[in-house]
Amino acid sequence: MSRPPLQAALFDMDGTLVDTERLWWEAVEEVAAGLGRALTGADQPDVLGRPVEHTAAWLAGITDAPLGELAAALHREFAERVRTGIVPRPGALELLRALAREGVPTALVTASPRAVADTVLDVLGRELFAVSVTADD
Repeated sequence: MSRPPLQAALFDMDGTLVDTERLWWEAVEEVAAGLGRALTGADQPDVLGRPVEHTAAWLAGITDAPLGELAAALHREFAERVRTGIVPRPGALELLRALAREGVPTALVTASPRAVADTVLDVLGRELFAVSVTADD
């Protein structure tokens, strides 16, 4: 029995193509430390896998810092870490290149903001993706 050819591949960004979870934790740690709050494992449910707005609101609730300033600081810290510390997951580039050689269109899909996704696309190679969809879309 023959299979139909692969029509497209959609890739989640965070944890699949690149490791941004570690960078997000570091960014939140930095912002929280600036507010006199050290993060622990108990804080993970309010940090990891959460959008900036959620984590900023959580930090505001436990520190009384202004929500808008927290969100801006989290965006800034995370974006800087992505720019300087993003690393493709093992095998990610090889798979993307193999799909490109076979003519299979790929998409980057993420709950991260456009600015972060664009930085990741620059690192991985924009030419490897037909389209990207972010939280901002």
